[in-house]
Amino acid sequence: MLQEAEALARKILVTYFCESDMEFMISTFADDIIWLGGGEKQKAEGKEAVAASFRMGKDGMIACDMSEEVYHSIDLGGGSYLCEAVSRLRSRPESGAYLNTVQRDTFVFREKDGRLETVHIHNSIPYAPIKDDELFPLEEGRREFERLQSALNIRNIEYEHQAKFLEQLYNTVPCGILQFSTDAAHELIALNPMTWKLYGYDSEEEYRSHIKSPLQAVEPEDYDWIVNTIEGLALNGRAVSYHRRCIRKSGEEAWINVVMGRIVNSNGQEVIQAVFTDITDQMRLEKAQEQERILENWFLIKDAILKCRRSAPLMFPLLIRRISKH
Repeated sequence: MLQEAEALARKILVTYFCESDMEFMISTFADDIIWLGGGEKQKAEGKEAVAASFRMGKDGMIACDMSEEVYHSIDLGGGSYLCEAVSRLRSRPESGAYLNTVQRDTFVFREKDGRLETVHIHNSIPYAPIKDDELFPLEEGRREFERLQSALNIRNIEYEHQAKFLEQLYNTVPCGILQFSTDAAHELIALNPMTWKLYGYDSEEEYRSHIKSPLQAVEPEDYDWIVNTIEGLALNGRAVSYHRRCIRKSGEEAWINVVMGRIVNSNGQEVIQAVFTDITDQMRLEKAQEQERILENWFLIKDAILKCRRSAPLMFPLLIRRISKH
């Protein structure tokens, strides 16, 4: 019966690899067949599932010539037989593909109703990195580890450079950046150097010793609406912007423009983040321009009064009363 097992194994291989016909092989499947292929996910149990797995690859079959065939079989007892088959496969020129490899298959056949049925197939090709004196690809594994370690080191260096760049950017951008907690205390969490410099402090430590919450730096006339603005922020929602007056440590008046949002920071903590710029010079310029417009209007009015007094003295008192009302 061992010869019959080897003959069946050879017929399965020839029809499959040389004739691109898988139906003969499928016709030998037992209902409880188990298949294990060479691919990571190539496994199936049961006649229908195994047949479906093979048929899915029907369009990708490559016609080959098979040579250097070697078969070994043993009787497992109870009418079951194991057959190991090793052969070289070379793709045919008309196949439009190139293949030159050793195919290894293990079959387990079982006697049923006077014939053999296939209850197990395991097919694979040699893993090239495994050397003849290795059970596992130790040398290739070490080389791959070294490649991965080198790639990891390069990536870590890149991350370090990015982190340094972001740190430099955070510390040198011409705007203040601060983060504070979302609870009622609104406790200060983080700030960049421009924050404490804008308020006139000499260091972050000095700023923190005076300011535990950014709301301490808010003027009384702005406090309520700013608190309402903070409470209305949604996580990763639309940011709000506004400008307000503030007082530096020296008592000098300043103006800032603020963009505020609710985010999750780099530590995974949900915070309120405010980014603000110093617009003091701009506000001073606008106030100066407003004063200039007021003075210009006053001179125009004064000139009109003088002209009216000279040209229409009787209407002059009426003009004065109208100007006084406005």
